[in-house]
Amino acid sequence: MIGRWNTPGSRSWVEELAEIGEALREYNDHLTMMTPYEQRAIGLSVYRRRDEIAPRIRQCAIAEWDQAIQKVRAAHQRVNAEKTKEAARWDSSRLHSEMELARSRVVNAIGAESSNGRIAQESWDMLDRIYQDAQQSGDIYKIRATDEVYLGLLSHVKSNDMDERMRAHGYGVRARQDLAKVRTTPELEAAHKAAAETYDGLTDARKMLGAVAENLGFTAPNGMIQDSEIDKALRRVTQNGRGPLLIDGESMQ
Repeated sequence: MIGRWNTPGSRSWVEELAEIGEALREYNDHLTMMTPYEQRAIGLSVYRRRDEIAPRIRQCAIAEWDQAIQKVRAAHQRVNAEKTKEAARWDSSRLHSEMELARSRVVNAIGAESSNGRIAQESWDMLDRIYQDAQQSGDIYKIRATDEVYLGLLSHVKSNDMDERMRAHGYGVRARQDLAKVRTTPELEAAHKAAAETYDGLTDARKMLGAVAENLGFTAPNGMIQDSEIDKALRRVTQNGRGPLLIDGESMQ
């Protein structure tokens, strides 16, 4: 019944939040059916209870939000550390040599263009063999070098023929995918997986903060949160469209 409360005992703040949220909704739903006296008496009881438990609920929810943010930060740092390790495993001199060799193979394969500026079919066939040979070589230097050269294959297409340009673009898309595979490690993959899980936790914590504002009656009809502490906490994390997630202005990309 509205205005009657369970004894606190060892109940969690989530349970108390659900209780006050239900009471506020029930009060507002039945407001027009109450006498003026009931409106004042029951309203006083409901909002007094809300004001009594709101600080604890707000504090606990924001604490979980802060914890979720810290987990994302830590995961981001772990990913960056693994990226640094992955980059350090390459011998720059050997990679440079393989890059030069891959460029030379591509240029030789394209050869002289036909009279209309298009690349001959036999040249495309050779480009395909070069790419396949690299991918099947098992040599990560040869694979990476070839992938990086083929990322720019479109720049070798001089004609405006759409089919030819799309064919070169297709090689670039494939090279980007294969390059991502060779530029990872089991440790980096594990770090990315763990980071994704922390993003899920952050989403859950954000939803909970929104539920806290709504159940405590701190959300305006237009959806704006009217509690300064909750609003401030939520504003720590922003994202512009599909851009990187920002925590306190720092990119998590």
